[in-house]
Amino acid sequence: TMYGDIGATNDAEKLFTMVVMLLAGIVFAMVIGSVTQLVLSFGEHRAEFRKRLKSAVMFLKRNSITIELQHRIRMYVDNLLESQMERVSKDEVMGMLSGALQAELQLMLVGQLLEVLPWIQSLD
Repeated sequence: TMYGDIGATNDAEKLFTMVVMLLAGIVFAMVIGSVTQLVLSFGEHRAEFRKRLKSAVMFLKRNSITIELQHRIRMYVDNLLESQMERVSKDEVMGMLSGALQAELQLMLVGQLLEVLPWIQSLD
């Protein structure tokens, strides 16, 4: 016989094989469903971000705010909304992880932040 030419020979083995295949299909469907929901939630957050930024810009134009001040306010609001969106995304991802993976991810994120700050690097 060739590799993989092993099959169930009695009813108990056939039943076991069917149950395992059914469970594997259910687990696979749950994983695909979770990933799909995560991708869709990112799209919803991005749409909400664009909507809030657009309403802020419309408010500024409607009230005849100078272009220079509009630009500064837009940059501030853009940065504020972007940071809020990142925080929501991080919370969603963290909620899906085990405690050990959450700790490892948090350590990596803090490490990246510390690498960016020049005064921390000068402490070496």
